[in-house]
Parts: sequence; structure tokens; C-alpha cells
Amino acid sequence: MEISETGKEIAKKLKFKMFDVLTDEQMERMAELIDNPPDYIKKMSGRLKANTTNGQDGQWKPDENSWKPGDAIPEEYLEQRKERKKNFPKKQ
Repeated sequence: MEISETGKEIAKKLKFKMFDVLTDEQMERMAELIDNPPDYIKKMSGRLKANTTNGQDGQWKPDENSWKPGDAIPEEYLEQRKERKKNFPKKQ
């Protein structure tokens, strides 16, 4: 059995166990939420889909501004690091 198939089986079993503990009222509410999700869920879902489809194959791909091996460490990062070290507690 493939890993994804195993995951699907586990999810299916979990779903059935979850449904067993919900009351009829809770089941109706869950169905209502699935059919008509709130606006903030729709926005979040849209952002998640957009973030996962950066490349044609659905995989994230670095752009031309991404750090590459051999590039110098960005000055902005070094400054932030120095500031964090200043605030770090010292042994006395």
C-alpha cells in the first residue's frame, strides 16, 4: 500500500470516528459550514492555493531575487542579527 493511500485510509477512519461523536445539531452545523464557509476561510483558502501554485507543477520555485549559494549574506540580515544578539541575556 502506498503512503498516500495509507494516509487516505487513516483520514477516512478518523472522519467516521469524528462523526460518531457529533450530535445531529453539530452535524447540521458542520455541513452548513462546509457548504457555505465564512469569507475569511475563503480568503485563506485562496491564498493557500496561490502559494502552492507558484510553479507550473504546483511546487514552489525560487525567483530571481532569491538567495543563491555564493551570494554574500544580505546586510539587512546581518544588522538584524546584531540587534538580536544585543538583547540576548548575558552570563554574569
